[in-house]
Amino acid sequence: MNNKDQIEEYIKYGLSGIPQIKKEEKKKFLGEFRERVVLAIEEAYLNNEDIFEKIEAALNNQLVHKIIVNSSLSSSLRGKCMRLAKRYHKDFKLVNGESDISIILASKTAIDQDEVFFKEKRE
Repeated sequence: MNNKDQIEEYIKYGLSGIPQIKKEEKKKFLGEFRERVVLAIEEAYLNNEDIFEKIEAALNNQLVHKIIVNSSLSSSLRGKCMRLAKRYHKDFKLVNGESDISIILASKTAIDQDEVFFKEKRE
């Protein structure tokens, strides 16, 4: 690569930022890669009575390293997530996400679990 190409690339990165890998995937999963997600909870399921029991059960999993919460979540639910993160010694992260997903439990490394979305039990 010659000097002119390097300068053009430098200017392009300065204007638009460094290219991101799997940008849309990370946007959907609140900044995480899909293969690191242990549990993803969409906003529609937050009214489920068992949801925080399910989150606590997942927090016992050694693979879960952090809780990521969408800032659009109500302050009471955000607070509940923060308390759970503290109780289980997990990292907590609040992000401004444009996603239907409200809460992510994620690992440090790729686990590539088949099903990550919370599904309500039907009887």
